Amino acid sequence: TLPDGCTPMPVIPECMRYDSTLPRDPQHCALKPQDGKVCVGMALDRAQVADSGAMALQSRAVRLYSDSAELFLRAFRAPQTVVAGQNFSVETDWRTQQPLHGDYHLFIHVLDSSGQAVAQYDGVPGAGSFPTTAWAATQDWQEQAAIAIPTSVTPGQYSIYVGWYHYPDLTRLKVDSATPHASDGLVYLQDVNVQAP
Repeated sequence: TLPDGCTPMPVIPECMRYDSTLPRDPQHCALKPQDGKVCVGMALDRAQVADSGAMALQSRAVRLYSDSAELFLRAFRAPQTVVAGQNFSVETDWRTQQPLHGDYHLFIHVLDSSGQAVAQYDGVPGAGSFPTTAWAATQDWQEQAAIAIPTSVTPGQYSIYVGWYHYPDLTRLKVDSATPHASDGLVYLQDVNVQAP
């Protein structure tokens, strides 16, 4: 189980038994049947770290609805700081308690102080593999979206919003909230600081 904000990375061990006094060959690296359970450690020659900011789970209970659909945002994860010219991830946790009749697409917008979008994501859940028409009557779903911040974006404070629209008529679900831009079908998540590359 990884802490919030960590990304699983597949690693293929070169040698399962390392002793600097022994050669790294199949005879000395392979586990023996009697070894049983082992604790595996990893040594790195070098590591490149990019601080994407805090990605802790943040609870946010917001209802999105129309005459024929209802979705609940339960929580999200997003970084506090991003770098222009790079991608960053936003995770959102959703729940439905009734079937969604129709095809709904998730969108995430990064807006400047005047409400203009500087970056966005639009897509079918599951990277296109799990449309809402396939959701169960009661469905919990976590969606992760990658958003690219253009290099041309001026460093400063921006706001992250999320929402859903019906496809193909692009009608947004209404937002039951008093937060900024809720009347536009946008759920405010948090501010993000965009830094220069």
